[in-house]
Amino acid sequence: MATGKEQIDRNNSNKNLRDRKIMNLQVVGEMKLNKEKSRIEKGWVYDSWNGKYYYGSAKIVDKEIILLRGSLDKFGILGYTQKNKKN
Repeated sequence: MATGKEQIDRNNSNKNLRDRKIMNLQVVGEMKLNKEKSRIEKGWVYDSWNGKYYYGSAKIVDKEIILLRGSLDKFGILGYTQKNKKN
């Protein structure tokens, strides 16, 4: 990472998108609330560090915390969960 330089989406598999700025880049999308209203699922998560899209889901823990998960499989077995807290 270059200090003081604006970061771009240099690892995107689509060469036409490699000049996109990382700041304000959409990194989640197309998620829907399930019938039980307990999970948000069937979407995608984008990781700009490696330029790859993953199956995406999220779980709302409370008013302050959401757990965002990106996985290799659509069932969410092989993946990574990130805890996000409201400021």
